[in-house]
Amino acid sequence: MNQLNGMKRVIANTWFLVVLVVLFLSSQAQAGWEEGVAAFNSGNYEGAVTEFQELIKQDPESWQFHFMLALSLDKLDRNAEAMSHIRKAYELNPTEESIWQYLDLWTDGGFEDVTVEVTASFDGGNEGDAAHLTFTLRNTGIANLSAVSLTDSRALSIVCTAGLPVPALLSGATTPCTADTFLTSADVTATSFDLTMYVNATGVTPDPVTAEVAGSLPLPTTPVELQAFEID
Repeated sequence: MNQLNGMKRVIANTWFLVVLVVLFLSSQAQAGWEEGVAAFNSGNYEGAVTEFQELIKQDPESWQFHFMLALSLDKLDRNAEAMSHIRKAYELNPTEESIWQYLDLWTDGGFEDVTVEVTASFDGGNEGDAAHLTFTLRNTGIANLSAVSLTDSRALSIVCTAGLPVPALLSGATTPCTADTFLTSADVTATSFDLTMYVNATGVTPDPVTAEVAGSLPLPTTPVELQAFEID
């Protein structure tokens, strides 16, 4: 039900955009736009796809054309094609809220998303032995992120090659970070290295992008043993 309500908001915003767009179209493009919208509204999604594809040939830089083509393709379950055009619409106008709403619904909340992969190597399993941590921040969403901070439950001194907070983390990009610490008596008693990571970033929507997940790495029985977990 929430997804349906969200989609209604997207379409409502699209209709608002229609009023603005037709004022700047040529008579031929305006006719094609009106026919495409009418086809979409009547449930003739194949017809809508044809009209919006023709409009994109005339103006490939119109985010509105790509957006409406994506909506039409989605109705036909042509998901890969729909995602391609909604991504293009986002590239052309990354500040348009209706694109954010559609992308967030279509990706099941993955429009703005970030993960952290944590890898640790230990010099041993005794109190005072060194633990060498490597973190890989990855933007797994569609939106570009900025001011990405990384903190943890142990108050580690984390160093990232791009600085911290990371100024910019583009969609699909990664950045490495490292930290060194020592095993405590509590770690040895628990025979594990417990860690909670916290990520906070700024996307394009008003709400911050956050992640908070705990992981537990078994202490090594050999001098150096590699352990890893992923936070998402």
